[in-house]
Amino acid sequence: MPKLGYKQTPEHKAKYNRKGKNNSFFGKHHTNKTKQKMSKNHINFMGDKNPFYNKSHSDKTKQLIREKALTRFKNKQNHPMFGRTHTEKSRLLISLNHVDIHLTGKNNPMYGKIGRLHPNWIKNKIRYYPLGWTKTFREQIRYRDEYKC
Repeated sequence: MPKLGYKQTPEHKAKYNRKGKNNSFFGKHHTNKTKQKMSKNHINFMGDKNPFYNKSHSDKTKQLIREKALTRFKNKQNHPMFGRTHTEKSRLLISLNHVDIHLTGKNNPMYGKIGRLHPNWIKNKIRYYPLGWTKTFREQIRYRDEYKC
């Protein structure tokens, strides 16, 4: 394998192309016994066994990761979700998790907005149902409240 930063020639790339039929394991399968051995030998990196446990990236590293992601996703077709959509169930779960963790109390953008500060305020009157009040939204609330009034 070439070292990082080494420019591979087209001949070198062709020689070491191991995709599809060029792969020596193409068309073969691991036996159940082999799969069990591989599973036992696999190192569990969960929790405190993870080498990065209780560590965090430096601000400089975070900035580099951020810049790489911005460069990579500048072309929207490179984004992993391009052309795909979440299922209704996953959208509901994402929404519910977002509400529970991030938008409670003072973190809620509507916190303290009453009367004229409220976005639904219309000349001394308030709309009780926001514009985004849909069947899906109502179902999210029912799910969150475990279908209890």
